[in-house]
Amino acid sequence: MGKQYKLIVACSVFASIFILAFSPIIFKGEIIAPANELYDNPFFKIDSKAPSQKPGQYDSMLAFLPWFHFDKEALKALSLPLWDPYQGCGVPHIANMQSSFFYPLNIFVYIFNWRWGLFFLYFFKFFLVGLFAYLYLSEIGIDYRASIVASIAAMYSGSMHMFQYPASGIVFCFFLGLWSIELIMKYPDEFKGYGLLLVAFVIAVFAGHPEMLFFMTLVFGIYFLRRLLSEQGLNNKAYSTIGKTALFIFIGILISSIQSLPFLEYLHYSSVSLFRSSISDSSFYPLSVVVASSNNFFARGTINANTLSHVWLDAELNYIGLPMFVFGVSGIIRLWRNKYVRTMSVLLFITFIVPFNVPLIHTIVSITPLLDISQKEFLWAFSGFCLIIIGALYLDKLFRQEIEPKTTNVAIYITLGLTSALLIIHSKYYTLTNVKLVVIIIIALSVAVAFLVRLKNNTTKAIFIGIVVFVTTGLGKSMYSGGEYKYFYPTNPIIDRIQRTPGHFRSIAIMKNDLEAWGANINTFYDIEDVRNNDSIGITWYNKFVVNQIYEPDILNFLNVKYIVVPEGIYYTKILSNKEATFSHHYDIGMGMSVGSFKPVMEYNGFTLYENPRAFNRAFMVYDYKIADTHGEAFDLVRRYAPQIGRTAVISREAARYASFVPGDTMTAPASDVSFEEYAPNRIKMRVDTSSPGLLVISNTYFPGWHAYIDGRGTRVIRADYAFQGVFVPGGRHEVRLDYMPLSFVIGLILSLAGLAAIPLMYVLL
Repeated sequence: MGKQYKLIVACSVFASIFILAFSPIIFKGEIIAPANELYDNPFFKIDSKAPSQKPGQYDSMLAFLPWFHFDKEALKALSLPLWDPYQGCGVPHIANMQSSFFYPLNIFVYIFNWRWGLFFLYFFKFFLVGLFAYLYLSEIGIDYRASIVASIAAMYSGSMHMFQYPASGIVFCFFLGLWSIELIMKYPDEFKGYGLLLVAFVIAVFAGHPEMLFFMTLVFGIYFLRRLLSEQGLNNKAYSTIGKTALFIFIGILISSIQSLPFLEYLHYSSVSLFRSSISDSSFYPLSVVVASSNNFFARGTINANTLSHVWLDAELNYIGLPMFVFGVSGIIRLWRNKYVRTMSVLLFITFIVPFNVPLIHTIVSITPLLDISQKEFLWAFSGFCLIIIGALYLDKLFRQEIEPKTTNVAIYITLGLTSALLIIHSKYYTLTNVKLVVIIIIALSVAVAFLVRLKNNTTKAIFIGIVVFVTTGLGKSMYSGGEYKYFYPTNPIIDRIQRTPGHFRSIAIMKNDLEAWGANINTFYDIEDVRNNDSIGITWYNKFVVNQIYEPDILNFLNVKYIVVPEGIYYTKILSNKEATFSHHYDIGMGMSVGSFKPVMEYNGFTLYENPRAFNRAFMVYDYKIADTHGEAFDLVRRYAPQIGRTAVISREAARYASFVPGDTMTAPASDVSFEEYAPNRIKMRVDTSSPGLLVISNTYFPGWHAYIDGRGTRVIRADYAFQGVFVPGGRHEVRLDYMPLSFVIGLILSLAGLAAIPLMYVLL
């Protein structure tokens, strides 16, 4: 069978398996979405037959799909979604990498309806993982049947199980990158390998997961250098190859600047630290590699970890199924002299064992910026892929009959030994559930593997091994997540009432006893503006303001909060302990204030909708201000003058230089009227009528990139009341316009175009 026909067979297998796994979308009219998780909350309950949600999809329902909705609506309006007004009184959107607006596969969501848009998005995510894994494995000389089996394991591994997460978009870039590196090794003077590596890097940036991007780049660097040394050594040719590779990566950085520069600006002004954990919350657990490997490689949900180690086990990013685990161990034992086995074993050791089980290194990684910008278990995605590749090398030798399958028995004994070790130590460090089921599954699969590798016909052997691999990685983990369309972000009378209300206002879903109407950012799907924020970055001054001030009734009015949804019809909820941690990490609000002064509008399923009759207009004029010399002083002044926040603003001394009026008596403020003529995510147009000069305060979050115009003439947007926008307006009737176009995006666009222009030049020169 020729090379092209083998590729066609492989692609047919990959497509068929996906269609089989996701057949309800095609034949039952279902939709791939985790939104039926909303059904767990009575606020969204529409009947008693909604399907239970598969685990591991909460963030998709809470953030990623609402962001897709926002992107779709922006493109329909022929606009770029630079600014998201629906959360946190406004936040940068494209600058938040996890929005992944430029990720190429998102085009399907943008142009098709939800059912088929999501179907094609996930189809190509899975398919491209299989395709590029196959191309890489074929490039290093592995039999096409072994390559297909290993590619199936990669397609339905733990990292791809979380297929709705942006992280999964990087997986096919990983295998594309490995393939491109092999092409560079074989053809160091040709364009193809370097060009594909550039594509892999750029798409990985656009995929929207900076942690996975960082770790993938780390793994690529180690793999590239080790392969270069094994092929060429350190000579002039190797230096030339390194130089060309670096040049193409630099061009990739230029092309991705349209995403990375706004992200870096947002990160600079954010409240998130470069690393979220520390020694105290990233504790060292002896033998955790044994526990983690047993859980992640064998079965989902069989182990519950104590304290803070649960994230290692729950992430399940390196799940590859027991057969590939056995073949990977077999490859390490039997093929140690193979250069690819050694390379992948080194990467396996670095990505899986070292950061978690060597105390000194674990401590260093835990406190090093960037190396711990999020949970380190993202490294495990790559350890799983390394073991898959080693397993493919072992299968290749089996299919070529170059080795006897005896090593498989040894690997099975090792697997059983790991399980025994797990059972011995679990009582001290972990809680093990369904022990009997785990043991039965492991023994049964071990027997099946021992039998399958002894089949004589290689094609038959590959088919049956592929089926077992698919079942244990994909269907065995109940990876399909979806349901009837009616459970896809359902509406209810409270939501309908808020949506029908004219004007510009915000809402809050108060939390009580771990129950709230909707999580922060779900409101984005319903086009309801919220003061809460599920953006993982967050603007630092706004977050500080809301965390400390949201419990003040006058601040609630200032934030333009018109509706409050309270669970269980209560009139009072207690302040949650540790308000700052609650808001900044869980994005939930428990109101430590009476809502009795608010007007009850309606009830639904144990939730009451209250209307705040004192909510301020989104923009209003003030004629008095207090001057602060520092941001800290400005924050203190806002707290002190909170009862007067509708009449007195707090501004910096620098901003006061541009004031066109002298602070006056707020009790006799001049007459004014502010009305909106246009209100879009990136543009606000107002008609301001004021008898005297004053400060126009807009309760949208202040952030660099907003530009103001009065009657078409440019003016400054100042930071007012510590976290919000302000514009000095002269007396009279004026048109005031605010546009959002950050310099970081403009420069990023220019650099991206320059990078694209460099590609044909490099093609000619190389």
